[in-house]
Amino acid sequence: MKPTVKPFLALAGDKELTVHIARYKSDSADGYSDEEVFCGKPEDIPEYYASEEVTEWTISDTDEIVLYVK
Repeated sequence: MKPTVKPFLALAGDKELTVHIARYKSDSADGYSDEEVFCGKPEDIPEYYASEEVTEWTISDTDEIVLYVK
């Protein structure tokens, strides 16, 4: 079972990270294309994203976390 967005929100809040939520749009020969659906602080994320399954994620060394959802 894949994790949902919710546990990542706690991590992002603790570290004061900006959260980016993105959906994959397509795979192409030169990489992938995605669409950002949210960018902001963890407390501002709409509730319906909290239960979305995270397929992939990255955390930058500075100030952001990127979550890819279906």
